[in-house]
Amino acid sequence: MSRVRSADSGTVQSDNLNSLHSLLPFDDHRSSTYYRHVAELFSEYSLTDFVIHFCRLAIDSSDDDEVDQDLWDILFMGQVSLGLYEDAYMTLLEAPNRDL
Repeated sequence: MSRVRSADSGTVQSDNLNSLHSLLPFDDHRSSTYYRHVAELFSEYSLTDFVIHFCRLAIDSSDDDEVDQDLWDILFMGQVSLGLYEDAYMTLLEAPNRDL
């Protein structure tokens, strides 16, 4: 059973997060747009763990040339704000066209 940790409320079961793709019939472009939208909704409430989770889903479900640089930035900044420095470093290495 997978879990997603929220900084404010402990852990929340997230089994259904991964099954969304099997329930909703949409292509990868639309799923990427959907995941980005959900990440933005969680961002409004400062639920950084969920922002990171859905940013990663948006990146993974889109083509490499479709991913906006700001999505990578949101993912990186979220990881840094939670102290996930190794993950943030890996994001820097993974992000295409990253000016350092």
